[in-house]
Amino acid sequence: MGVYMSSNLTREYFETNYLWKRFVCRTSPPLWRNLEHLGFVRETLLKKNGFDMFISWKSELHLLFANPEEHGRVLKMLREKAVEDLNLINNNAKRCYELCDDYIKFCTRYDSYEGFNNLELRDIWTTYVDKNNGLVAYRPLILMLDKTNATFLEEELEKAGNLEFHFEWITTTRELPFVAQRNDALAIGNEIKALGLDLSSELPDSIEKKIDQHMAKYGWLFTHHFLGDPMTRDDIIASIKKMLDDFDPIKMEEKNKARIASLDKIKAINANIARYIETAQDYAYLRTYRIDIATEGDFYFRAFFNEVAKRMGITYDDFLNLNTDEISKWLEGSSDIQKLQEIIEKRKEYFVTYLVDDNKIYWFQGKENIIEEDVKERPDNLMLTGKVAQRGRVTGTVKVVQFKEQIDKVNDGDILVSSMTTPEMMVALMKCDGIVTDEGGVACHAAQISREFCIPCVIGTLEATALLKDGDTVEIIAEGMDGTVKLLP
Repeated sequence: MGVYMSSNLTREYFETNYLWKRFVCRTSPPLWRNLEHLGFVRETLLKKNGFDMFISWKSELHLLFANPEEHGRVLKMLREKAVEDLNLINNNAKRCYELCDDYIKFCTRYDSYEGFNNLELRDIWTTYVDKNNGLVAYRPLILMLDKTNATFLEEELEKAGNLEFHFEWITTTRELPFVAQRNDALAIGNEIKALGLDLSSELPDSIEKKIDQHMAKYGWLFTHHFLGDPMTRDDIIASIKKMLDDFDPIKMEEKNKARIASLDKIKAINANIARYIETAQDYAYLRTYRIDIATEGDFYFRAFFNEVAKRMGITYDDFLNLNTDEISKWLEGSSDIQKLQEIIEKRKEYFVTYLVDDNKIYWFQGKENIIEEDVKERPDNLMLTGKVAQRGRVTGTVKVVQFKEQIDKVNDGDILVSSMTTPEMMVALMKCDGIVTDEGGVACHAAQISREFCIPCVIGTLEATALLKDGDTVEIIAEGMDGTVKLLP
């Protein structure tokens, strides 16, 4: 595990002596950020995935930063290893699936933790942290291997000549949870429709039972990073209405057949292209699946969090402001709850952590540690470029969505702009007419969503959330491999 450091070093020292670039913008409480850092220390990476891919990280409540030079070095190293070993990318995918299976089994082992004493809970907590480390260690690895495979594919396509190829053809051959939820909601909706009822009617018990089962199966989909409330009946009714009003399964089936036919034609060119496309399709599933498994597992493991929080005499939300070491020490009886509550209040004001020098984790908390960031100016003729995840051309009003609290401002026809999309944004994603992201590869969540709902999407613009504002009018032109997002007067 990482070493927690306390010293006289200031935030200015870490901002001056280390290079940082924003990597992800997501609301993540201190406990999540701490687990993330523990999975990123060099010792954990070498133990869990076997690669020396340490990168310095900085994290706050809403932002995660990485050292771009170190990130580039790791990408270069993984590419070289993948060239040497053709099975490296697929073998690591298999290993990630194994870790996912193990994680969900562990997180669902117990329905209640009331019968365990504190030391037994400490042992369960230690195991959880270790298994979580394994998944976290594979988070950047799978992302980078996906990018490596995409680069190999682009190079092979370029060698083959002037081919028509679109990344939107890269769709998973397996059903992801959000697709399964959509299809199940549509089935319930069709059954209600066949009975001659509408969604505002009193529904028969048989339908209500299916809605309850739907909530139990997919409730976790609206949660993320220990946060968020599970799916409600109102959410399901809204989802059913959206499917009945806007989703055409026959049209989607025709589109999927066209994609498969296009891919089969490209695959036939040579074995290398076929291999890279098939790997890309598997990673299109794995990129989202590994996050879904972590989200679902952590949702069920909340029973543990709630039990420990109850014994501490604090709320669940306050519990999320602790770090793994503080939780372990309290369960061992070597930590004072009053001191922990003082730390919690400070972290609720503000917190930032730095992971540097292989495994040293530095914590700063309290509003006195806030450093205001410079606001980036934008040119009048702003035009962003990125990869096309789903083709199309659309003009609309920008709504920047980084956090769950911002979802409600998205209206039908808006352009959703985000660092990267997550399952908790599904309500907004089903309303928008276009998607633009800072980050993401051809198999990211935004790419998968845009293809399933045929929403024009440009990913990897790097600066969309920094330069676009709510109320801006933009035109998305996503017609080839590369797309543009143009700010209109």
